Amino acid sequence: MLLKGFGLEVLQVPDEVAFLSQLFFPPILLAISP
Repeated sequence: MLLKGFGLEVLQVPDEVAFLSQLFFPPILLAISP
C-alpha cells in the first residue's frame, strides 16, 4: 500500500503500517492545521 505524507516521496509501507497511519495521522494533521 502506498502512503504519501507531508509532501515527501511516496513510501511503500506494509498494510498494517498504513492502517495505523490512517488511525493516528488524521488527528495529528487536524491538530497542526491552522
